[in-house]
Amino acid sequence: MKYSYEGIREYLEGNYSVDELKNFLEKLGLNPIILEGDSPGEFEIEIPSNRADLTSITGLARSLLPLGDFKFHFPDFKIITHTDKKLPVEISSYEDCYCYAGRCIENVKVSPSSCWLKKKVESAGFRSVNNVVDITNFVFWELGQPMHAFDKDLINSKIFVRRASDGEQIVTLDGVKRTLNREILVIADNFRPVAIAGIMGGVNSQVNEKTTNLFLESAFFNPAIIRKSSKILGLRTEASSKFEKNIDPEIIVTALDRCCKLINELCGGETGELILTGSYKTKERVISLGFTRLNSYLGYDVSVNLVEEIFNRLGFQTGISGDLLNVSVPSYRQDVIHDVDLIEEIAKYHGYEKIHEEIPVAVITPSEDDSTIFFINETKDILTKLGFSEVINLGLVSMDEINNFEMGNLNPVEILNPVSMNFSHLRPSLVIELLKNFQRNSAYKNENLALFEIGNTYFLSDNKPTSDMAVSLGIMDTGDHSGFKGFSTFKGKIEYFLKTYFYPVQVQDYVIDFERDERNTGIYYNIILENIPAKEPQKDILGFIFEPAQSLLEKYDLQGKEIFISQIDLEVLKNKGFLKSYFDKNKTPSISPIRRDLSLVVKAGPESEWRFIVDNLYIPELLSAKDKIKIFDIYSFSAREKKELQKKFGFKEPVDILGLGISIFFSNEKGNLTKDNIDNKVHKIIETLEKSGVRLRHEQI
Repeated sequence: MKYSYEGIREYLEGNYSVDELKNFLEKLGLNPIILEGDSPGEFEIEIPSNRADLTSITGLARSLLPLGDFKFHFPDFKIITHTDKKLPVEISSYEDCYCYAGRCIENVKVSPSSCWLKKKVESAGFRSVNNVVDITNFVFWELGQPMHAFDKDLINSKIFVRRASDGEQIVTLDGVKRTLNREILVIADNFRPVAIAGIMGGVNSQVNEKTTNLFLESAFFNPAIIRKSSKILGLRTEASSKFEKNIDPEIIVTALDRCCKLINELCGGETGELILTGSYKTKERVISLGFTRLNSYLGYDVSVNLVEEIFNRLGFQTGISGDLLNVSVPSYRQDVIHDVDLIEEIAKYHGYEKIHEEIPVAVITPSEDDSTIFFINETKDILTKLGFSEVINLGLVSMDEINNFEMGNLNPVEILNPVSMNFSHLRPSLVIELLKNFQRNSAYKNENLALFEIGNTYFLSDNKPTSDMAVSLGIMDTGDHSGFKGFSTFKGKIEYFLKTYFYPVQVQDYVIDFERDERNTGIYYNIILENIPAKEPQKDILGFIFEPAQSLLEKYDLQGKEIFISQIDLEVLKNKGFLKSYFDKNKTPSISPIRRDLSLVVKAGPESEWRFIVDNLYIPELLSAKDKIKIFDIYSFSAREKKELQKKFGFKEPVDILGLGISIFFSNEKGNLTKDNIDNKVHKIIETLEKSGVRLRHEQI
């Protein structure tokens, strides 16, 4: 809507200019834009979504009261009833319509609006229609309550506020025939809808120059049903926008009476008694604000009198009890809910510029270590180094997709009001969306991929939604790996990933195994963690590897692709203490570790061979679980260097060799390691390496 300096002055009496009004609006954060129009000082403002009170000229004028010595004029709405004529009203659900008010007006004269009324409604942004319709729009602009006028003679017997039936139709005032359904709220008579509630009236009951008897409605509709109706129909109006933001319930009857008063003055007629269904009264909201808390937030002391004056001028009722200010919030300020909202009002009207510009003194307490966050970050690091790229998905899937993977037995969690049936359930598994990631990438010819995602899966347990954290990783390849090779490569990456987290525990006590489970939509290889030393070996399912069947791949346009997807349940690892142990092993020590670097000569061959030798150094006599080894360099020798090294180390036959640089980090948490301790440990490590055929080229690089 549009406002003007002249319009404001009718409701806000005082000494202020156009520029001063602009400054007032800027101080309230409304960012006024001055327009070029017939009315001087015409402007539009940016209204926050929670400030429905500013969508009327009276609400805007009221908000300026604490900024100066102003007097507020509320429009006259007192009327005289001339007849006892009523039109019965029935509301089918008070959840859709909390309150519906109306009055009948007989013997009116509908005609073009007078010049002043036409100018008023057009300057507000409305199109002038006739004097009755223009008055409803003027009162909407004035008080913020959307209203609608019906030709009473075109309404059959009674008003019903109900949901439309599927397939019902109505031609709205814009001349469009619209098909309705049960999600849409309508105003109807005994036979047909006569308006779409809160959005637009129908042609079949519109006021025209032949109308003599009116029925005026003023209501409070549920913002959610108006928003939904507007979205379904693709029809958005000034009225629907207002209802969506919520209205002041206690203005319903006041606005209705104001409209009837103007119609009586400009169009004649006799006004009937009030028809009221439902209740427009709201519960009193009292918020307590401590002055100590107020001054702490603002950073300076504010006088009690100033605070009371600000709220009283805004229409709030105040009372003081000790250090507490008790504030009764009026119904039109639905944005004020907590005491911090009151503090914001004081800061705004007293002036943000009065808040001291200095860095606040605060005690920052370090957060406690979170092993789960640490574990997730480490997991991402490991999988990235293994060549996987991270994806983040929405977490919503359809029931059809769940059935595609034969996961209905997981009791998926259904969403009560989904935006689409494609997003009707929370995902019971990460695998579903990872396969869709492959589908989207394949459509763009990106067909060789390795992806992973860490996130929650959801299911019902004892009829209550619960969640588990999991990691899912998958590969897609177009090459011919003859099935087994592709699976074994993927399986090896998973084993390496799991092995990374088993170092802190007695790894020899556990065995990782795979159990095949063939289903209609593919083959599942359950990943089993078996505790061997126990008298009765315990088996835990860590997760699975899934090889989709061709019939499933065809549904995702991935036929012919070689795809393997795994999901590992991190909750199992967490419950068995692996995550905590891994975190304890890897957390930053209070005393920095001691580092030694070694330059080694190893026989060239598969990386796994010499990496196995390095990994086997983790024995209590050499390295503890909290010590670390990192390979920081792998390099090749020239032919001359190889010959010299073979001669130096006395290799009996020519062998290909590589250079390997490693760093050994000795944990020093207790600060009890000395140079002699470290030298002794390094000497034993070198002896162990030499027994495995590894030679020391240089120490202390």
